[in-house]
Amino acid sequence: MGIYTLFTPSLKENLYQDSLHPLIQEDQRTAFESIYNRADPSSCSLSKLLSIDPHSLLPDQLLLFNDKIAMANSIENRVTFLDIDLVNFIESMPIKVKLNGQVTRFGLRKAAGQWLPSSIINRKKRAFETPIGAWFRKEFSVELLQLVESPDSFSRNYFNIQFIKKMILFHVSKKKNYTKHLFMISSLKVWYKDFYLTDDIGKFINHYH
Repeated sequence: MGIYTLFTPSLKENLYQDSLHPLIQEDQRTAFESIYNRADPSSCSLSKLLSIDPHSLLPDQLLLFNDKIAMANSIENRVTFLDIDLVNFIESMPIKVKLNGQVTRFGLRKAAGQWLPSSIINRKKRAFETPIGAWFRKEFSVELLQLVESPDSFSRNYFNIQFIKKMILFHVSKKKNYTKHLFMISSLKVWYKDFYLTDDIGKFINHYH
């Protein structure tokens, strides 16, 4: 749950206004239990946990982002490791092929050994993130504060503004890393400002009311 949940129950309690606190109990536990229980009952607990990723984070986030970024640059991208037959085959493998001691992707490393040098096979995983965390320690923090404190701010109706300010302060001072949290709040506010508060969305709502 900790891997897939961005805002913990305690963060939500501080972030949400009092009237929304009952909603905190409606967590994602049921959804994750459903995915976990659909896994092969004969498999070990680690295999069941590994099955959560391709049925939650991949389709709901990573593949969605991948498709949007590729299409925005006119690129037809193919995620070859997600061929359905290959995925089914990998999920049926014993866990020692996936994790051998502390060696992850053990079977893949062995299979690639005949084509790739060990310097590539055994190198550390490299992320390809944008420096959003650094941006929120500079100009983005100012812009987010302006959004939060604006008269028509989403936060005035639903969030604790003082707690958001505290999150920004902790992030800027490097006491906490709230990169993803601040990005989520910022995205929500920009969406609310650009789409919900515009005349166009008001006309749309009134037309279909």
